[in-house]
Amino acid sequence: MYYIDLIHYLCRNRNICITAQYPLSGTMRAVLKSIDSLGGNLYSLSIQLVGSVSYLPYVCGCNNCDVCPQTDTVFTSITVPFYSTTVPTSATLTVTPNVLVSPTNVQDCCTKTNAVEIEFGLTVTSPAPAPAVAALLGEDESLANETKSSKNK
Repeated sequence: MYYIDLIHYLCRNRNICITAQYPLSGTMRAVLKSIDSLGGNLYSLSIQLVGSVSYLPYVCGCNNCDVCPQTDTVFTSITVPFYSTTVPTSATLTVTPNVLVSPTNVQDCCTKTNAVEIEFGLTVTSPAPAPAVAALLGEDESLANETKSSKNK
């Protein structure tokens, strides 16, 4: 499992309220973009991470927390190494169900920030494909046996 820790600065550098009444929340999903061979059974997986973060914006005035939640889209690309003794043709990417979103870059004087930390786990699995050579040999052997038996008739 890979441990992913992202820092996301909010759209337009908007400040958010840090309040227990409306905790930060987020979702993430992973999409495989490509698999590249690095040699020696080592591969590089290019992965796009896409998700969202929900928060209450900070506003000036008597009540510093807006009542309407906002959502920011989060996206980034990462590359992770992957070891496989067979050539992977696909991979299953699983994001842990609990995506932790917490404030970061908190200003000393206030309970507001313009950035969040997004933490989650990413598991990568690849099905082991049947070796193509063995499958072809199996078919060739049965064809060869059919040819031998037709010659013997």
